[in-house]
Amino acid sequence: MRRIVGLLIIFFMATPLVLAESIAGQVEEQRFLGLQECIDIAIAKNPLILSATKNSSAYKTHIAQARAAYFPVIDFTSGGQRQNPITNNVTSFMNTTSTSYTMGLMDFSQQLYDFGRTKANVNIQKATYDYTLAQNDDVIDTVIYGVKDAYYYLLFTIHQYNLSKDMVEKYDLQLKRAQAFYTIGTKPKIDVTMAQLNLKDANLTLLRSENAMNVAMAALNNAMGEPFINPYNLKDQLGFANYDIDFEKAYSVAKDHRPKLKMAEQKIKVANANVKFAKRSYLPKLQATGMYGRGGSHFNGDNGWNMGIFLSLPVTNAYLTSKQVEEAHALYDKELADSEKIRQDVYFEVQKSYYNLLESSKSIPVAKEGVKKAKESYELASGRYKVGFGDALELKDAEMTYESSQLDYYKALYSYNKSLAEFERVIGASVDKVLKDKKENI
Repeated sequence: MRRIVGLLIIFFMATPLVLAESIAGQVEEQRFLGLQECIDIAIAKNPLILSATKNSSAYKTHIAQARAAYFPVIDFTSGGQRQNPITNNVTSFMNTTSTSYTMGLMDFSQQLYDFGRTKANVNIQKATYDYTLAQNDDVIDTVIYGVKDAYYYLLFTIHQYNLSKDMVEKYDLQLKRAQAFYTIGTKPKIDVTMAQLNLKDANLTLLRSENAMNVAMAALNNAMGEPFINPYNLKDQLGFANYDIDFEKAYSVAKDHRPKLKMAEQKIKVANANVKFAKRSYLPKLQATGMYGRGGSHFNGDNGWNMGIFLSLPVTNAYLTSKQVEEAHALYDKELADSEKIRQDVYFEVQKSYYNLLESSKSIPVAKEGVKKAKESYELASGRYKVGFGDALELKDAEMTYESSQLDYYKALYSYNKSLAEFERVIGASVDKVLKDKKENI
């Protein structure tokens, strides 16, 4: 009778296990956010992007400031003065106090021609502003990559948490089975002890997985620039699509779209404009000036004016100017060398990300097949243990292999999506721009 009761307990416990809860269940029931929504939030909220944008706005004003040299300068002065100067004639008792008034004194100056110096300065500011725009694009690409990496890693940790929770449920059920088998005398006490240890380890793993998931959630919020965002659900976009990518086309796209290359190009333009600006320091300036004033010892005093045109030629700082020109040439050559290094680095980065993407895409079918085989092995071992033929060690090995294979599969998916995000970052564009042919999703 005792044996029959034990077998009945085992039979009812052999019902299918509850599936791991969905990704949405890991966070409070709120709105769902997909990857694109997270990217949109980051573009609107991330302080790095806001800082880069304001930096560009500041440099844009430098263009107008440089152009201000084309416009006249007008100063207006008005006031009064009373003075009693010290005199050398100590025996004089005459009152030397005098009063004068300036009802209006207006100075005017207008640059007529500076032989391209102002134009060169304007070109410097334009190239610098264009550099900041390319810098903005680089910051945006970096932020977007950070959001993608954090998003995909959070999905991985959620899957990891679900697997850990599923293992706790399995080990809890295994403990009950071991206790039932021990009760009817078909299994030794060691099976119960082993099941208890397995459950304890599984709970510890679950605790660590939950902590990793919470940290990953905080990392995504920080990447978006919204650390205090209200709870939300995630759309599971940890997918895989096998792309047929041509490397040469990928590098061609990078040359046209990668912000780092555009930044290097603008720095060369800035350096070239600085050379021209420095050379024009040798040239004279043609300037018109004028003045009108009214004043004197009475409010209704005299008035007068003057005006003229002047040509000024810098001669006292010729040595300094020559060294400034020499410096500008050296900096221009430096930017050319730096640009070549950046071009080589970009080529290497495209190569590296291309090969990493190929490797990660090839690993997914292998990992998926591993899950399939491990599941078959686990089901066989579990079935054998349910009917009393298998042992606890065989079942534990099968369970751990099955869990490990699933975790490897999710790691492969995360690695692939991260590699794809990195590839898009280094080419500065979507992968769609370099596709020869898109295969069906797997």
